[in-house]
Amino acid sequence: MDYRFLIDTAIDLINKRYTNTSPPVSGDTVCAIYAGNGRIYTGINTYVVQGNIPNNIHAEIDAINKMRADGETKIIAMTVFNSCNVSPILPCNGCINLIFSLNYENTGAVVLLHNGAMNIT
Repeated sequence: MDYRFLIDTAIDLINKRYTNTSPPVSGDTVCAIYAGNGRIYTGINTYVVQGNIPNNIHAEIDAINKMRADGETKIIAMTVFNSCNVSPILPCNGCINLIFSLNYENTGAVVLLHNGAMNIT
């Protein structure tokens, strides 16, 4: 299957996120997930401070939380983009572990990168 629509969604999200605002900073990311229910869920990273401790909530977590709010746990394909250079990156190990823990079928999920797609098994 051609998942180009996910890459286009991520790039559009970057463009909308930084229109009429400050440019992205190092670590800013966006995520687009094509879920088992056929919907696309998007997420952006956010910075929060709890106490005096800064924390970066990953874009993957934001998108997954939206997906879970709809009762969905299956991920068919996803892409994560670095907002600074508008290029796809791999999800971190923590996010991959969360993806696997949501649904055993996610071991067959596809991650889209600049040179094609790969399974995250």
